[in-house]
Amino acid sequence: MPVQPDQPVKVPSRVAAPGAEASTDQISVGVVVLLERGPALATMEEAHTAPPTGSGRVVVISGEPGIGKSSLVRAFLADHEHDIRVLRGACDDLATARPHGPFFDLALDGADHLAAALDGDPDPSAMLRALLADVAASGTVTVIVLEDIHWIDEASLDVLTAMMRRIEGTGALVVVTHRFVEYDTALFRALGELDPRTTRSIGLEPLSAKAVAELAGVDAPSDLHHQTGGNPFFVIEMLSAADDGLPTTITSALLARLHRLAPPTQQLLELMSV
Repeated sequence: MPVQPDQPVKVPSRVAAPGAEASTDQISVGVVVLLERGPALATMEEAHTAPPTGSGRVVVISGEPGIGKSSLVRAFLADHEHDIRVLRGACDDLATARPHGPFFDLALDGADHLAAALDGDPDPSAMLRALLADVAASGTVTVIVLEDIHWIDEASLDVLTAMMRRIEGTGALVVVTHRFVEYDTALFRALGELDPRTTRSIGLEPLSAKAVAELAGVDAPSDLHHQTGGNPFFVIEMLSAADDGLPTTITSALLARLHRLAPPTQQLLELMSV
């Protein structure tokens, strides 16, 4: 059943907050409840169901690390696990970019025509034709998910851009996620030039103080929202750590963010921290 805009959503997860009760509005064992994400799920649902037969849509999900982009995608896919075909790929933060990396993921996920096009020296035009053939060969709606496209390599961006611009008439749903980081202008341009008639943009915001309190339960620290900025990942990690200080997962995440800043900004932050 499609999720209503104000309805809490349970998503499969290995993370559960200590002391959380099994209810529809809190974290329980084995599931994480998405709070304040009903409108975002409704937008994805509209993109999936609104197009007439033979049309297609692109959904662009943006937000800071830990804000719940992947959880949102998992929630949507779980709701449609019996009526869609899913092809998933991801981009990686590598010192040496993996050419066509996310499309090799799609090929491994069952895109057979694309797999053949990737054999040898891949040609972008041939890859696009092959991916469209994989979509056309499916007996149901194909959902193509590409995560973390802020790390996409140039060759993959060319193919993705061409696919998104030709989405109308394919019957497919392309879902991409990205962070607010320093982008290559090519990615900005590709996303900015998408047809608004076939594109839905979702910007995920931090949780409100009320939602953080609901997520944390009765034993939540009073300043938890201030400490975490409403970031769901930080909230859950802080609750899991209890009195053990700042979790290493958060420390690593913050250091990774600092590492991506420009050197002058890093130097300024270092001076301010003394």
